Amino acid sequence: MGFGVVKGHCGDPSGLGNFDWSSLATLIAGVLAGVIVLLGLLASSARARLDNRRAVYSEAIRAVSDYLEGPYRVARCHNDPDQRFALSRDLSEIQGRIDAHLVLVELHAPTNVFEAYAAYVAVARREAGVQMSEEWKKRAPTRRSDMNMEQPFDRTESNRVKVNLLDAMAGDVRVRWRLYRLLI
Repeated sequence: MGFGVVKGHCGDPSGLGNFDWSSLATLIAGVLAGVIVLLGLLASSARARLDNRRAVYSEAIRAVSDYLEGPYRVARCHNDPDQRFALSRDLSEIQGRIDAHLVLVELHAPTNVFEAYAAYVAVARREAGVQMSEEWKKRAPTRRSDMNMEQPFDRTESNRVKVNLLDAMAGDVRVRWRLYRLLI
């Protein structure tokens, strides 16, 4: 027994056996189907990540917007200790949501988006914080006419920073590659 050339199945010297053009077409069709399924899964996964990031961004902005409403809520707060306690508790919960969203944005967003969000939070806290502090010192409203705000609270700085934040977020969630656009 010597070592010789091992021949393919059925004595075929090519080693392909009964592999012919129809077998090649079947193989190509299977590989193509696999590639299409893989591209679909990749597109679906990319879409889910994008949708998740959009949800994180919208909730992060909502938390800051709720905080910016604080001065209005304080201005309309009566001298009732229960109402003041409830308002203080609500504002503390809003602060907690803002802190949680700072972490979420830092984890899920590019650095430029996180920095823009952190700047928005800082400006909103400074702007609304001063306004709430001033409103707590004022006499509590006692009549319905006292509830009307003669002039809205200034949001110049927070609105300016918010525009920068929205630009950064829009740049992040924009679909960038053509193949993905074809698949969705």
